[in-house]
Amino acid sequence: MEVVKVGPIQTVPDRSVLVPLEPIGLGTMHVESLSSYFQRLADHHDVSPKVIAREFVLPRLGFNNRVGEVQTDRYWRSSFFSGMGEVPEQWCRILSDLTGVTSLRRLSLLPLHGLIGMHGSASEVRRWCPHCIVESEARDQPYGQLLWEIGCVKACPKHEVLLVSGHGCGPGEAIPPLRIKPLPHLCWSCGLRLSLAVDDCIAAATDSEVRFARAVGEVLAGPLFQDGPHEVGRTIADFLTDAIQSVDGGYGNRAVRRTGASKADISGWKNGRHLPSLPQAFMLANTYGAQLSDALVGRGGIRAYGALEGGAPRRVSYTPYRDRSLSWDTEAKRHEILSSAVPPSAAQAAGMLGTSARELRRLHPDYCHQVAERHAQWVKRETDRQRKERLLVVEELVSQMVCEGAIPTIARLEDRLVGIPRSFLFKERAACKKICETAKASLGMTRTTERDLVDADMNTT
Repeated sequence: MEVVKVGPIQTVPDRSVLVPLEPIGLGTMHVESLSSYFQRLADHHDVSPKVIAREFVLPRLGFNNRVGEVQTDRYWRSSFFSGMGEVPEQWCRILSDLTGVTSLRRLSLLPLHGLIGMHGSASEVRRWCPHCIVESEARDQPYGQLLWEIGCVKACPKHEVLLVSGHGCGPGEAIPPLRIKPLPHLCWSCGLRLSLAVDDCIAAATDSEVRFARAVGEVLAGPLFQDGPHEVGRTIADFLTDAIQSVDGGYGNRAVRRTGASKADISGWKNGRHLPSLPQAFMLANTYGAQLSDALVGRGGIRAYGALEGGAPRRVSYTPYRDRSLSWDTEAKRHEILSSAVPPSAAQAAGMLGTSARELRRLHPDYCHQVAERHAQWVKRETDRQRKERLLVVEELVSQMVCEGAIPTIARLEDRLVGIPRSFLFKERAACKKICETAKASLGMTRTTERDLVDADMNTT
């Protein structure tokens, strides 16, 4: 019997409902956005995105009415479509089932979910780089980038220009939406190519804007946006904990002064109570000399100190805050502060000694207590003196009103006070009212006399 040799069995790929269109720019900072991919997918089937949404996405989302159809058609035009919320999560799953492409999560900010806050992650308006669109049109593959849809990114890291949000077409040039083919490189108002806006009027971006855009682009091209496994379990909270321990000696107040962030923010980021936004994460990474992509996964927080000639790593010598001695200038300087005519506060005295109030209070509590007590006594004396002077002015005004035949009242005092805030009358209302009553009693004014004076004033008026 003759044996028939059979060749290797060829596996037939699984059939997909829609064409398995490959995304553009995977693994680079110019990766395509989910919105651009959805528009190109609809154009590949010669239909509008609304048809794809109505025929294939709506049944899987559970919508079966006209309201759901209209709302779903607006999703891919919204700023959050390529973000990190529930909408991109559902659409990536549905489009992956329809096309068989498993890398659609990398076209949105979903890989950054749980690593950064959502504030500033989505742009409120449609933006693009005209130079990038010209280059993609030259390759006959125009598309929109995910970097353009991140709200805090203002510049193109490749051409170092600001992203454009206006095509230049006016309201009179708008055409009906049914006559416009929705594509990532066409204007949604006039239907013309967005690359037509390329001219010399495009503003150049600043160095800080370019650096931030390039750092975010490196994150999009980094391991977080790869299909393979990457580090999990460590976040920017671990990076900040390592950085404070290594660079700032474990003192959070130093991190507050170094970064310029508030104490609540530093504490919340370190303990994982809330997440920093992309600009805040970039600020932390830049402050401690690390890459943004490393900081987001908890790497780079420990400072890499140089090694000695022997090859052994140099140990970090750090003197704890409480063990440092205060450098006093002279003995006479301390006595001068205590015996001054105008005693300074503890903070002012610490500034005269070249230190901080916290360090002065911690290292020399007795001396700090003496300074604070003398300052409090001086403030009390000055307050009493100022109060007595103002009450004397009130007494003079009351005597003047009585001589003029007017009834001394608080309202009339407010009109005649000069150089004294009206809040003094509110604060010392009881004392001022007592002065008025004493003046009226000394002149023998009764309620009948006061009523007659009031009637006389009204008749005169």
